[in-house]
Amino acid sequence: MPTQAEHEFLDQRATNVWLVELKRDQRAHYPSARGWALVLGGEKSTVVVGPRFEDPEQRVSARMKPILGDAVTAISKIEEATEAGYARAIVPNTTMRTMLNKLAHSGLRSCRGSNGRGLRFWLCAVFFLWREFIVEPKPEDPLPEKVVGLTRRCFKGGTEMESVSIARGVYGRLTQEGFAACAACESYIAQLRGQEEF
Repeated sequence: MPTQAEHEFLDQRATNVWLVELKRDQRAHYPSARGWALVLGGEKSTVVVGPRFEDPEQRVSARMKPILGDAVTAISKIEEATEAGYARAIVPNTTMRTMLNKLAHSGLRSCRGSNGRGLRFWLCAVFFLWREFIVEPKPEDPLPEKVVGLTRRCFKGGTEMESVSIARGVYGRLTQEGFAACAACESYIAQLRGQEEF
């Protein structure tokens, strides 16, 4: 049964969502996908939400790590732990409970990795799932698509970058919304693949 503190956390208004790239020395401290993580900020507290391999069977599940302190302190801590961050505001009057319940009920909360891969796809799919909650100041630059574009980057050597494919894990029972999020993610990945070497 949820504690009073958990109820207070879930009932607070969500204010922003971030895609952050963690510094190398911080990656062991937060659930992430190749160093990329999702940060969900609220009026009073902030959490890092990310996928993590749980066992040799490659089961993946969502993990949350709260950032201690008030909202301003939490954002400062996130900024200290990251190389870069990309944020959007959340639609007014949306609670943390609303967003996290949507993730929990979508079927996306857990999956099975594919040859050690699937974490970045999970991260991208969650942003597509939450699209309705995200305020986009520039409709031509939506955050879910930006997440796909950014998380496929890796260093080829030195400062030269290359794109690496994003592999989908194996999901069990997806709801209609979970399926739609995965389909939108795969469609955009295919679109990028058609535009350039991917």
